[in-house]
Amino acid sequence: PLSFVCMGLELEEQQYQVIVHLESKTQRTDPQKVEIQERRNVLTRRIKLWKTAQAVYMPQVPRYLVGERDHLTSDDPYKFDESKPELWPLLLPSQLSHDEQLLCHKGIAETECTLRLAQVQDGLVDLRRLRRTLRSLRMYFRSNVVGQGQKVQTKSRSVESGVHVHINRVVRRYRLAYTALLSLDPMGDWRKEYRELTDKDNRGPGKELDEQGVGDGQYTMSWIWSGSLGGVFHDPSEQEVNETVCHEWMTCRARADRWKEESELLQEEMRRVVAFLEWKSTWWSGKVGSHLGLVTADVQHGIDSYARRQADTYHELAVSLANQW
Repeated sequence: PLSFVCMGLELEEQQYQVIVHLESKTQRTDPQKVEIQERRNVLTRRIKLWKTAQAVYMPQVPRYLVGERDHLTSDDPYKFDESKPELWPLLLPSQLSHDEQLLCHKGIAETECTLRLAQVQDGLVDLRRLRRTLRSLRMYFRSNVVGQGQKVQTKSRSVESGVHVHINRVVRRYRLAYTALLSLDPMGDWRKEYRELTDKDNRGPGKELDEQGVGDGQYTMSWIWSGSLGGVFHDPSEQEVNETVCHEWMTCRARADRWKEESELLQEEMRRVVAFLEWKSTWWSGKVGSHLGLVTADVQHGIDSYARRQADTYHELAVSLANQW
């Protein structure tokens, strides 16, 4: 069962590679057309060989390939086109219903679930690595390439586009594995560790170009950079963490320390405000009767009244702020 499922996952990846190759070259020369046809021929032979084994491990599948499942034949007219093997449905256990999965050979669904979980974990590790690489390239190009001429900038954009191609491939593999796990083990513990990967999550480390205007207090880091991978925490000192990530980590650490310090300073400032108001209230209370013999009785009475009112005002303000804080 393990070899059978592994071969199915490899065929799934090869189908995607052929599709990407077709989409990347709209205008094809004769040698390129020959290369595409050779890839399709190899893929066709491998899929047919795999289907032979599938009839043994998954005996309920062959009858679906003749068109008995409407949702596999009506959506795409090329799904069963002999000339387009990259669009053939492989019908792995994750693509079947729960009742249909029970008809598979014992251990097939569990084996795919284990391999899909490994795909999810590896996909997230690869995505982090590629996102770090992309950020490093952008920082290098910004510092060393901008203004160096069109030829150099064109080459740098080509390198960056190549990294984007790898990122898209990893994202697709993660999403396929995640969808398969939802079908095979919808209530498993893996959902506590891994989430659905949306386009908004595929960012970082740090802010993207469209996030530069967002303040540090409102910026939210993507979930792909938090938590552990399969229970294994990645320490910042590992070799895979380059200078860019170290800089990002130190920036976040400094920001957290600054916020902690500001919180402590705020508490001290609040204490000092209350203490100052109490001192000011006492100071005004000390002004009562301070001008006896120097002014007339009426003036002294006015001074004492004003001093008592100011003392009460500062005391009430101190009590009010202390109760609020």
